[in-house]
Amino acid sequence: MKSSGNRGFTLLELIITIAIGLVMAGVSFIALMPLFKENHVNAAYDTTLSVMRNYRTQSITQSKRYILTFTPPGTITVEYWGVAVPVSPAPVTVATFTLPPDIQFAVQTGFPPAAPDSFGTGGTAIDFDQGMGVGSQNYIMFMPDGSSQMTQLKSHAPGQRGFTLVETMLAIAILTIGIVALLAVFGTAVAATQNAQENLIARQKALETMESIYTARNTQQIIFSQIANISSGGIFTGGPVQLLSAGPDGIVNTADDLDFPATGVCPTGPECITLPGPDGILGTADDQPMSLANFQREIQIGSVLESDGVTIDPNLKQITVTVSYFTGGSSIPRAYTVNALISAFR
Repeated sequence: MKSSGNRGFTLLELIITIAIGLVMAGVSFIALMPLFKENHVNAAYDTTLSVMRNYRTQSITQSKRYILTFTPPGTITVEYWGVAVPVSPAPVTVATFTLPPDIQFAVQTGFPPAAPDSFGTGGTAIDFDQGMGVGSQNYIMFMPDGSSQMTQLKSHAPGQRGFTLVETMLAIAILTIGIVALLAVFGTAVAATQNAQENLIARQKALETMESIYTARNTQQIIFSQIANISSGGIFTGGPVQLLSAGPDGIVNTADDLDFPATGVCPTGPECITLPGPDGILGTADDQPMSLANFQREIQIGSVLESDGVTIDPNLKQITVTVSYFTGGSSIPRAYTVNALISAFR
């Protein structure tokens, strides 16, 4: 029951209050957009890389051929092609992967016309030609031996009755809960944004390290038996170390790693990144260094068991690369870990 003389807020006043809440919700959404975009890019990158590594490993362990077709704007199709004599049946589609709708395979404007490693022409998003002269190829086939082949409002009316005090208090309580929830989401987004740069660096360094091991194996810079920790007769250190420069062997996390030399605003020591200063332009006098001394990298290499669960596979090893870092005075490190299998076959 409500008193006939109890005047509450007018509808116009309540609408203004709700409008303020909606504005705060809009600001929070705009602040979250860059984080959503970054997550989509990371997901697309990880999906593409993991699909290639996974089916290359399966082609080795299952003695089968897998064909990966990359179709713009963002579809990866996996086909199985058996090995039979004299001719195998036609390839069979076994899986299809789709990138987020706002991410696609595309050529970035401003890139040089030829890739730095001469892999492709740089004119198309997907190009596995490798200089064979047959035109751009958008698919790759992994073989059982581990190799790959490329083929073809101010006042209310005098007589207007507003809401009662009880109704207004209920509306305020509901609105307060909504605002508190939005503030919690906004705070989480701000914290994630503050660490986004460090997260991206850790992720990139872990992936670069994994790729450098594969490259060293593929180019015969190291033999398969050397891909192990020092305690197991290999060349890789066993614990976390700072991000130092690869020594004479050209491979990181080995015994001959060296400090990076002083370059520009970066001093001698662990790896350092040069960032643009207040003018927003890189390469000017106000550039600022970002030391990665708070980052550590660890490479662990283990054995892989065969299907019986007991016998160690002599031609397969598991590599785990972890890049960890401390931030914001926290005593608990954040870490990014990459796992992959590597075989004795190129």
